[in-house]
This record gives sequence, structure tokens and C-alpha cells, in this order.
Amino acid sequence: MLRVMLPMILIYFMIVNNGNTLKNGTIVLGFQLESLIEHKVLLYRQLHKEQILISDKSLRFSNYQFSFVNTVKPRQLVSVEIKESQFKEGENTTLSNRIGVKADGVLVLLGYKKGNYSPRIISSSPASAI
Repeated sequence: MLRVMLPMILIYFMIVNNGNTLKNGTIVLGFQLESLIEHKVLLYRQLHKEQILISDKSLRFSNYQFSFVNTVKPRQLVSVEIKESQFKEGENTTLSNRIGVKADGVLVLLGYKKGNYSPRIISSSPASAI
């Protein structure tokens, strides 16, 4: 498990309901967590020599499937857990890793990072919308 303190761009947010402030605070943005995850997965795959497999199988497309469970706040210790890579060959060859992110030991994000031979899109979406 990798643990880091994140130097981040932080935003101040206010949730307002009928003019009443419900909560104020500073949070880390989702794209910042995604960038951290992408970097940690790259290091993991280099460590396990998976770059050769990615190149040989032309896994050029990255797909993310994340569920945000909680927020990351300033000065929290963030840890990224990457589960062992799963390789599936077939119509859409995929190399995937399950990802868990915790802030101060509390789960904040859970999901997958997948490398694919072809892009994964919702079949009902028109190509012009992509």
C-alpha cells in the first residue's frame, strides 16, 4: 500500500439549500485523485513489468469506474491500494486493477482502472456525442 501526503489544488465549497448554508469546507477535487491513481497504477505496472503486455496487446485506452464514498480534506494522509492485475483476453482484451483510496484510514473512493484494446462507450450514445 502506498501512502502519500498530497500537495493539491483545493477548493472551498458551500452547499446551499433555500439560502441556508448546510456545510462549508475545503475538499480535494476528483481529477486530482484520478491523477494520483493513474501515477500509482503506472508505478505498479512498471514494478510488475506489465508495460510489455500493454504494448504487445495494444491496450491503448484507459477506462475508469469509480465510486466516491467520501471526501478528501486538506492535511489528510491518503493511501492508495492497488489489487493484483487481472488480464482477460478476448473481444475486448482488458488489463484491470481494483483500486481503493483511503484518507486517514477511511475509504473515500473505490473502483477500477482498466486498460483496453478498444474504447469502452455506452452503446446507446451516438458517436458524435463522444
